[in-house]
Amino acid sequence: MPGGTATAAMRTIHAVRALDCNHLIGLAVRHRSGVPECFALFVGTIEPSMNLGRLLEAHAAATPDRSLFVVGPDGWGDAGAESEPGVGPLGRVSAADLPVLCDLASALVYPSLLEGFGLPVLEAMAQGIAALTSATTSTAEVAGDTVVLVNPLDVTTIGDALVSVRDEPDRWAMLGEADRVRAQAFSWAATGQRVADIYDEVAA
Repeated sequence: MPGGTATAAMRTIHAVRALDCNHLIGLAVRHRSGVPECFALFVGTIEPSMNLGRLLEAHAAATPDRSLFVVGPDGWGDAGAESEPGVGPLGRVSAADLPVLCDLASALVYPSLLEGFGLPVLEAMAQGIAALTSATTSTAEVAGDTVVLVNPLDVTTIGDALVSVRDEPDRWAMLGEADRVRAQAFSWAATGQRVADIYDEVAA
């Protein structure tokens, strides 16, 4: 076998093995967490600023037939998700399992009321996961037009977006790919280059 052909064959074998490994990891996390084939995912500390109460209300009204899983530690002052039908409270999950759960989810749903930067949204975007988030916080600026923005105070609007997650999987897959591209602008390398450019401009 010519050297170039052998190298290409080895690359193919390694790629297939990587895919098989990722598939097995996904199956293991799905088994541990009990998530179904299609579900929406919330990630955040359970506290009023995360707006989980309105998200749960919107889910109960609009998509009780589609699972919503809640990841994050208990904070203060907000009802938990334990008693809500169709909602799976996962609490804290490991740093290894969280990105896999994001990969398995149909969308990240994150209609927070207050936000410093919105790291969960950006992390999901970097993985190519479509996100539903608030039009009134910094996440809107971070995400641009690659996510679905909602009024976090409007339960009906949040519910409409959840219906879209359920009924328009192709749309959300396309948004996820757009998210991945946009997230590259917020990488450490890109940020470092922007800072260097600013110094060069000041020094000129």
